[in-house]
Amino acid sequence: MILSKEFYDRCCPSYQKIIDELEKKLDNIYKSNDDVPTKEDQIQTAILNFAKNYIIPKEYWQLCVENSSYNDSLKLRTIVKGAYFNLYYNEQWNTFLHIPDDDDRKSGYKYFRMLDYQKNHGCPRIHSPYLHPKATERDISFPHDSLKECFRHFDYHTSKLPSKKLIQRFEEMKVLYSKIKIAEKDVEKWFLLLLQVGDNIFVRDNVENRLGQDLLDAKLWKLYINYLKESGQYQRFLEIFSKYCRLFLDDDEMKEMYKADLNEYGPIILPWNNLFDFEIVKDSDCLNPCIYVMKSFEDDYKKILYEEDKQKKELLDKRLCENFYDTYYVQNFDLPKPLILYILENANHQILRKLFSSCKYFYFKKPIPICYRLTTDLYSQYFDKECLALIFSSNQELYIKNMFITGSVWINREHNIEKTFLSNLIPRLFRCEAKHIILSNQTLLFSELEFLIQHGGVITLDIFSSVIRDKNDEMFAFEELTKYLSNIQYLSLSDLKTNINSANALVNQKFNGELSYFCIRSLFGEPFDIDEFLEFLTVCFLTYF
Repeated sequence: MILSKEFYDRCCPSYQKIIDELEKKLDNIYKSNDDVPTKEDQIQTAILNFAKNYIIPKEYWQLCVENSSYNDSLKLRTIVKGAYFNLYYNEQWNTFLHIPDDDDRKSGYKYFRMLDYQKNHGCPRIHSPYLHPKATERDISFPHDSLKECFRHFDYHTSKLPSKKLIQRFEEMKVLYSKIKIAEKDVEKWFLLLLQVGDNIFVRDNVENRLGQDLLDAKLWKLYINYLKESGQYQRFLEIFSKYCRLFLDDDEMKEMYKADLNEYGPIILPWNNLFDFEIVKDSDCLNPCIYVMKSFEDDYKKILYEEDKQKKELLDKRLCENFYDTYYVQNFDLPKPLILYILENANHQILRKLFSSCKYFYFKKPIPICYRLTTDLYSQYFDKECLALIFSSNQELYIKNMFITGSVWINREHNIEKTFLSNLIPRLFRCEAKHIILSNQTLLFSELEFLIQHGGVITLDIFSSVIRDKNDEMFAFEELTKYLSNIQYLSLSDLKTNINSANALVNQKFNGELSYFCIRSLFGEPFDIDEFLEFLTVCFLTYF
């Protein structure tokens, strides 16, 4: 028998009987004298025919895929969609789903809002700033195991300062993820915590994924069915109820409840071959049962995406500015002029944005362009929101003057940028508070790198392929760099110098213990205390690495 004895014993007698029938069919196929390709087709046909009448466990879908050829993508896609309809999702089959909806990535992968994000999105290098596809706002809108890495990746690639609302959502999801993981063994508490996310798709994906791993979790089935009903997702509610009744065949009480609910919230078109009498739709407009498969949750996706897009397109209320101007005169401030100028002089980039957007007077007094992302491009130079892209031949004097870099700096080696590009640009900057810095094939003085990182808020630093030297053209000491990196999460370095006290100096520096990636191309200099260096690494790295 393909199923474990433990699972089989937990099934109701009626379901055990039909499992016995399926096992008998499969056994006869194995014992037949047919050649292997024919046997494989017969196994697939037996399982797929069975799935037209009942929900079947994941082991049979795995067997079905094992007996499929990856060259027959159409057949394989049919099997995988059938498995997903039976609540079994295998991340290795993701690319074969190809379920059309507005939330589908160009890579062909179906997007799932899973707690186990890294596993289910094929992102083993999620910590890397070079991850493709890029993390988006959607990736940080729900709790998962790579939330912090996704936010760092999104923050690095975004063209503008993330909104306060988005950052608040991210912080809330981090806390909620920890709570959900702690409550995994208590299914009711786990389910209630999922609801706190306020995302129907997230609840659906995670509950159905968990049910697919243990179909006989009747408590979770009932929690999910009640939730769908109470939240008004009636089409999905009736579909899931129909699946429950084709698994727990002896639960007559639930079947009667299903009948009553179908009468109240129906009709619904279902793909089953063994429809109950009360499930048969007599409406002449609903003759094709295939039109409903996968449709209800696609509608959910489109509805939620529409709401998300609507929020993103909120327009500025022009009334915000109506009191700031008085014909041709400069604005009259309620605050004394010396005080408002003091605020302007000492404002951080967030306050400067608000001042500049409220009145042109502030920018006239302090003409400091704010750039969230400074990057390079192979073919064209352009502005996009707060992103400035330059090519190797860009006139820096024209594009860069007293600029304030606040988000990220990326000098890409593939864009034919000369080695002194950034070194020539730095004198034209007012300040740099970039959290993400990737410098490829650049030659800098340590004092120039220090200008970029001395604010202490650097999260990503990759200078692996660059050359950094001090004013004497010598390598700089490791501890001279790390004293500015208390918040570092991704660190990739080139050649460094050490001395006998380097490890001790590192141990005594402050780190927030959030480092997820660390690489040094080479170390030169005097030997240092290995035990102290290991202590430094223990302090820096996250506990789960």
